[in-house]
Amino acid sequence: DATAAPKLISVRHEGKMVDAVAEPTKQGFLFVFDRVTGKPLWPVEERPVPKSDVPGEEAWTTQPFPTAPPPFARQKFSADEIDQYIADPAERAKWRDTVLSARNDGLFTPPGFRNTIEMPGNSGGANWGASAIDPTTGMMYVESKDAPTMLKLEGKPPKVNLDAFGAPEQQGRIVYVQQCQMCHGPERKGSPPGVPSLVNAVTTLGADRIRSIIRVGAPPMPSFASLSTKELDVLLAFLAHPERGDVSKESLAWLGRAPRLDASSATDSSLVRYWSGYGYMNSTEGLPAINPPWSTLTAYDLNAGTIKWQIPLGEVSALAAKGIENTGSNWPRGGPVVTAGGLIFVGTRSDRKIRAFDKDTGALLWEKELPARVDGVPSVFELGGREYLAVCGRDVEGTTPDADIVTSPPGRPPVQGYYLFAL
Repeated sequence: DATAAPKLISVRHEGKMVDAVAEPTKQGFLFVFDRVTGKPLWPVEERPVPKSDVPGEEAWTTQPFPTAPPPFARQKFSADEIDQYIADPAERAKWRDTVLSARNDGLFTPPGFRNTIEMPGNSGGANWGASAIDPTTGMMYVESKDAPTMLKLEGKPPKVNLDAFGAPEQQGRIVYVQQCQMCHGPERKGSPPGVPSLVNAVTTLGADRIRSIIRVGAPPMPSFASLSTKELDVLLAFLAHPERGDVSKESLAWLGRAPRLDASSATDSSLVRYWSGYGYMNSTEGLPAINPPWSTLTAYDLNAGTIKWQIPLGEVSALAAKGIENTGSNWPRGGPVVTAGGLIFVGTRSDRKIRAFDKDTGALLWEKELPARVDGVPSVFELGGREYLAVCGRDVEGTTPDADIVTSPPGRPPVQGYYLFAL
């Protein structure tokens, strides 16, 4: 899933100038090829990777690993890397048990019937607009994040006679338990930023919007187009009035005991992939359960295939207020831009800041907090002989600095716009 655009750059390689193309990936790798011949500038090795343990599923036995440059992101999450800033010792212990009990074999591990850890995660590594180059020096800069994800394979839930469960809201709860609870949780609170809360969702999003999301999906949520009109209607009734959705403990217990597929009874036609429970491995504070930094900015010298410097990118406002720094931003969305004057401009969301770094050293030269979270890639342009920097800032209604999209307290308007700086 190579979401970052490839970059065209000329570098000195083996004593001559080479026109190259460089592609950062969500696995944390940077692949660099001669863009005339397609030959890698440094060898790419096919290495053995974990096998699938799902009956009837054969995963490819090898995957490509570049021997250089080095990875820009962490590619495994060990039990010794649980976030030290999780305040509750019991929660830290729970996460340690979760990591130790999951299948945790590193990159390219196929999801199976037990929890499987993916690192840097479904939305980790390099994403949209995540890199920039300096065409004069052969340097490339990559913004990335670590977002460990838990995956699992489940059998399709059994169909039930909804009419046996009373009022529409009660029927809707049955649909919710079967189709939605795995990700959004029994209290409908989700796990922001990856899995949004559904509390008051009908009021904040509207019934038509929810229907559309269920029908066509809204990444990272897949489509649930197989749900019938009746199932959709009663699900919306439950989401609008969950207090009316009580059903007997016996009914819920039956759902828990209903036949579900396991590794011994699965067939290709009976499987559907879900994220197990929370999807993103986030703490109760909504931050990744792995130790920071959660995002970084990495400078590559592509003349040598080496990392010149790497720094945590941004911070989390709530932690910075406690004196906890160098955590990196939670969930940056965007990327850097490099200027001929020697600057890197890049914005972060969880502290709402735009920063300027020295492109040669990574030293912070300037920062400015904006009224909204910085989204996208800054733009630099010249007008009337003067240079300008344009930045997009966006907060949906009720968004907090450290979360993504959440339901809003009444009366808080959205903040969004373009912010323009003159250099």
